[in-house]
Amino acid sequence: MKKINKFDKYYKKNNFIKKMRILIAEDDQIINLVLSNYFSKKGFNVTVGYNGQEAWNLFNESPLTYDLVITDIMMPIMDGIELAQNIKTIRPHIPVIAITAGNLADIDGWKHLFELTLNKPLELSVLYHFILDKIMT
Repeated sequence: MKKINKFDKYYKKNNFIKKMRILIAEDDQIINLVLSNYFSKKGFNVTVGYNGQEAWNLFNESPLTYDLVITDIMMPIMDGIELAQNIKTIRPHIPVIAITAGNLADIDGWKHLFELTLNKPLELSVLYHFILDKIMT
């Protein structure tokens, strides 16, 4: 029997999730697919950028479209730190979540850019519940 979280029921009932748009910046196609499928199945509107520059272009074209950004740190063309800096110059209060296969200590000087930093492999339920908490605030 699947455990039903009371937050899940509340958000789905009130259509908060369907209105929330997530921008994902991840160059690993498998992780990108896992994240986008997971959050799409949860009811979120998901847009994917396959590197930092592509995600930045998507965000910059329509910065008010997105409610939250999930970014890998190590990506070609533009890394997640530069992406977060660019995003925060336009929308300083948008939540940005960093994910990395590297050492989290390597980004200590940049943690002010991120509401959450997670190591890969990801626990999707932790990420999901963090996002639900962000909706409430």
